[in-house]
Amino acid sequence: VGMASFLEGDGAHGEKYNREKLCRWANTRFRRDFAPEQFASMTTPAIRELLIETSRDFLRTKPDIAMVESRLLELLPDSENDAVRVTEEQARAVSAWADQEIKWTVDVEKLQTWRPAEARTQFLQGVEQVYRPTVMIAVEEEIGKGSARSIPGFDIYSALKKCEKHLLGFGGHKYAAGLTIRKDRIESFREAFRDVAGERLREEDLVQKLWIDSEIMLPEITDTLIRILNQFAPFGPQNMRPVFLSRNLQVVGSPRIVGRNHLKFKVRQGGVVYDAIGFDLGALNYRLTPGEASLDMVYVVEENHWNGRTRTQLRAKDLR
Repeated sequence: VGMASFLEGDGAHGEKYNREKLCRWANTRFRRDFAPEQFASMTTPAIRELLIETSRDFLRTKPDIAMVESRLLELLPDSENDAVRVTEEQARAVSAWADQEIKWTVDVEKLQTWRPAEARTQFLQGVEQVYRPTVMIAVEEEIGKGSARSIPGFDIYSALKKCEKHLLGFGGHKYAAGLTIRKDRIESFREAFRDVAGERLREEDLVQKLWIDSEIMLPEITDTLIRILNQFAPFGPQNMRPVFLSRNLQVVGSPRIVGRNHLKFKVRQGGVVYDAIGFDLGALNYRLTPGEASLDMVYVVEENHWNGRTRTQLRAKDLR
């Protein structure tokens, strides 16, 4: 399974299929958006190095979801009255816990607009999909070496410059940087970095944006369109797949959760039915109402190669 099964092969048979399988595994395991074409031009050692580093990043940044869920149930218990919203006292308790335990900032006022179950779902979804400037530091023999990644609108190099008195050294550019730091300065650096981020980031900067290329209807997804889309390949970080929006889709059958919280379902419009999958979108299952033509979906069009067959599949990026 995963990287092991790919590396065991000698590449003599099914090399393209193996790389596609590896890509699906990596996206599922590490909640990334790798494209099979991204691996096509890479050597096996380069792929191994990329995925090992991706794994390390994932483990460093991801809170213990079971712990988070358990604590949220204590702080935001369900009510017998569906109309009850999160109270100010509850919201402040969640905010204090999140700041202390997982270093998250919570919007207290926004939390009070949701029912307890909705608030837990939104919080967990946010934990699973971190959208913040992030610095990860590994310490060895009292010296930490760190990797910093940013989001659009936040110059992380400039932010590190403001915090340089806490660092031994740093370098990079506005979206990514590296640093070294003494172990005993990490806490003071964390506070200084959070202060800089708090000054420069607006609330809307912390909402991940989906850039939609075109709004279409499902019957427009024809063999001709798919051939045109394939002409844009290879896809990768500098050439992402086109993103589409379709409105008022009908959910067919019963949606289900598969694998590690992936949402699998079918959608219909104008007599056309397509399979859809939303990786790590299980928390959005409540937005799917079978039989109703009320779903708006943002997605990319893919070809799913499995057991020698090729089928068109819609990979959901968001649902409303």
